[in-house]
Amino acid sequence: MEHLDCAAAAARVGDAKESARQLESAYRLEREAALRSVSLDVAEPTRSVLLRSAATLAHRSGDLREAERLVGIGLSGNPPDDIAVELRHLYENINLSRHFQVEGTPLRDGELQLSMAGEWVGAGFALSEDITKRLGAMQKLIYRTAEFEQGLPYRRRAAPPNEIRDSYKLFVSKPRAASFAVTVLVGRSAEQMEMSDRPAIDVIDAMLDRLKRYADGGPPAVKEVIRDDIYAANFIGIVDQIAPTGGLRAVGLTVFRNGEESAVVLDRDSLAAMRVANESHSSGEEYVTVVGELLLADKIKPGKEKIQVLDEDKRKHEIRVPEGLMDDIVRPYWGQMVVVEGYRRKSKRGRGPITMRSILPHDS
Repeated sequence: MEHLDCAAAAARVGDAKESARQLESAYRLEREAALRSVSLDVAEPTRSVLLRSAATLAHRSGDLREAERLVGIGLSGNPPDDIAVELRHLYENINLSRHFQVEGTPLRDGELQLSMAGEWVGAGFALSEDITKRLGAMQKLIYRTAEFEQGLPYRRRAAPPNEIRDSYKLFVSKPRAASFAVTVLVGRSAEQMEMSDRPAIDVIDAMLDRLKRYADGGPPAVKEVIRDDIYAANFIGIVDQIAPTGGLRAVGLTVFRNGEESAVVLDRDSLAAMRVANESHSSGEEYVTVVGELLLADKIKPGKEKIQVLDEDKRKHEIRVPEGLMDDIVRPYWGQMVVVEGYRRKSKRGRGPITMRSILPHDS
């Protein structure tokens, strides 16, 4: 537990190497305890609890084969029903992680692998809309990350500056050997594949660090490093477009750094649980979900942007949109069926207007 606490503390300050070292130490100790419980024929539920914990740490440390073995030992005993369910779910997640390992030629600096897994994904095949949507969202996220890293004020018009657009283009390879995976090169030209581009690498690393923080701790973790409310809201909104919806179970981004593979996995179930855990609001607010067609978007007045959604009962809902969300997040859904989640304040006069928290296509 001390090693896990140290790993979490190192991760909070961005020391990935120390966090990984502490996590590895915790895993080795927990594995030793779990295997000793087997050799000593320790009674349940202690035996399966230790094996579940060791398998979880093996998974987090990237030792997928040993994680599988520990889950198998746990299930081969007589675990309580709830622990057995957790072990089976962990086994599914271990298999899911294999989809995000890089097969074949290792990635170069300036490249990353985009992978998807789920019910609608096969070996080298995926729905075109799932692919194009996430590549488009990645492009926006890279542009915004580059602008933030350069200290540029938040851009309220749709097009990025020419220098940003020319320096951080996306070039996509043919699919790799996985459920579905492509290599994405970030830079000025396809010929750049043979050379290192430090600015592109730095932007990729900054983006992945924030994605990892989001996957582990949700919006509060992102806001710790993006200390600009508009940029932070924009980042979180674009991540929602990359995250798995519909027939996708997980989306992963993988890079190679210093000879080691590093992946961020956005898992549908984990993100849903994380969103619930991070939903906090005062007693004077109520959460609202509106399903309908996005008909109108008014962005004439900065800071007072709004949309209108027509539900199935033909009722119009006017919804305020926080700064940073209109162009990159709301615009792609104009004229489509959407699900808008938000909140509104209660007052003596009744219920106030709705403020948007997120917007997603209705099929998600």
